[in-house]
Amino acid sequence: MTRRRRSLLLAIQAGVAALALLVFLLNRDLALAQRPKETAGLTRWIAKHPADWIAASKLADDALDSELPSRVRVWNASHALASYLAPRRPNPNLGYVRAGMFHWYELSDAERRDVIAAAAPLLRDPKLFFVVYRPLWNLTGDLTIFRRANPGTIEAYESLRDLAVANGNFEQYRQLREIVRAKQLTNFIARAPELDPAELSNALPIKLYDTKDEPLMRRYLALLHERPLASAPANGNAFEPLLEYALEHDLTPLDGLETVIRSDATDDALRARLALQLDDRATATELEMTRTTRESRRWTRYFADRAVVEAQQHDAHLATAYVIRAAEGGMNAEALRAEMETAAILGNDAGAKRARAALANAYAKPGDWSGFCVPREICARASAVVYAASFALPLEVVQSDDVAPYVEIYVDDVLVEEGEVRGKRMFQIDLGDAPAFHRIDVRLANPRTRNQLERRVRLS
Repeated sequence: MTRRRRSLLLAIQAGVAALALLVFLLNRDLALAQRPKETAGLTRWIAKHPADWIAASKLADDALDSELPSRVRVWNASHALASYLAPRRPNPNLGYVRAGMFHWYELSDAERRDVIAAAAPLLRDPKLFFVVYRPLWNLTGDLTIFRRANPGTIEAYESLRDLAVANGNFEQYRQLREIVRAKQLTNFIARAPELDPAELSNALPIKLYDTKDEPLMRRYLALLHERPLASAPANGNAFEPLLEYALEHDLTPLDGLETVIRSDATDDALRARLALQLDDRATATELEMTRTTRESRRWTRYFADRAVVEAQQHDAHLATAYVIRAAEGGMNAEALRAEMETAAILGNDAGAKRARAALANAYAKPGDWSGFCVPREICARASAVVYAASFALPLEVVQSDDVAPYVEIYVDDVLVEEGEVRGKRMFQIDLGDAPAFHRIDVRLANPRTRNQLERRVRLS
């Protein structure tokens, strides 16, 4: 028996055991009733007590495990009787489905379809869904079953999305990804009126944003503008993905997040950038002077942004000083960008031209990569910058299973290209007619194999 088959059988047995436990918990009075425990005795009991839906449910659960010569017929008949007597209870279907899944390979195609039909009401229950869907998926490998029958919750669709991408159903993954996004927005709109400021700080549903999430972010920021956080949130780090995106894309208003500046749980550099955005340069300077992290990409970005702000204030000396600080660890793309932008603001055309030429020379291809798990290899997410009108991204599979890695390529948080990588694949990204400064984010949508090994893709 192969390792994959053993894992499959163990997963099915675990699911079946969970279903059996649910059957017992929903029928506690079975243990107290004077019904026979053996299957043959139950059939005689039901003949005398044809309205006993609990006994019929128990027989539907036990029949296929028995030695009865007509056990399949008894299994079907007892389920039909229990369902007729108790159509609104999950018990008849739970026992029937548990038995059917455990004996799946003994059933005909028609009987398997009956099991799937009986599982549908269970899959629509928010609690039972997570008990039933995984073992049923292991048996059928058919996502359409769960697309038709599920509780409609974000959690259920997130599970189906992750299941789809982990098993190579990439078309369904793309559809489910957008369903999850739409439900996050719909749910937030529905809940927003009843959330107080403290609850709002825990209402962020997303950990990694892109431009398609902007409607949700804008509503969230507008709500915080009306009901700002009254004190520094203890979970200030939960705001970091939203804050970083909002600062990057000039989303407003940000005044509802002002207390985050005082939250030690939030990254210092992001707090300084937020203070800068809210025109509180004194607080930004204070955070800058007391920073504990001496070098980080976030601080580099802050110094570059601060240089541009000082140039807009017509302070050439301070703007130059912050450009130099942005280049503390060596000249980099952010420092060159700041030098180019500050020079243009201050009317130094020659300086702007020199910085632009340096950017074009050093970053015509994506450079300054961060997030590699090992040099030049992406395990989950890696980011870079480029100064170009187009670029090529050659990727090569290093470690995977029979499901290909699925790559999503974002430029300035816009999804510009995606697809599976089998062996080697070249992604050609066109960004416009003129070279410009862009941030690139490469994400693996399925960073783990089905055996929970780390997938790796090399930047060739």
